Amino acid sequence: MSNVTTNLQDGFDWDDFDFPTFPFSFDLDIPEIPEANLRFQFDDMELYLEVEITLSAGAAYEINLLASQSAVGIKVGPMLQLGVVLQVDLLLEVEGDINISNGFHVKLDDGVAMDIALFGNAVSNMIL
Repeated sequence: MSNVTTNLQDGFDWDDFDFPTFPFSFDLDIPEIPEANLRFQFDDMELYLEVEITLSAGAAYEINLLASQSAVGIKVGPMLQLGVVLQVDLLLEVEGDINISNGFHVKLDDGVAMDIALFGNAVSNMIL
């Protein structure tokens, strides 16, 4: 908290207040109670998941076909020279897309249930 006054020089922001973390944990070690069950039952449950992915990529290639080794030109006067250098390139550019579409469908019958003991972390019974 000592640097709050220096942090406030650029204006008010919640990041200027650097509060310490709370040093206590609320995790309780309670043994499970098998006589008390939590039951989760699913009726008319359907799940359909559709995934569509598009990947695109591209590349460009330049291939030198012809390049003159020396300039072709003329000299006009003692100070002026005109010349031409010839170069021919082949440019190839490739772009492509890959589309992937997939999905799955899950349907649970009526009455699918699972029992979990109170404060437990494992399924104690499952009815399919």
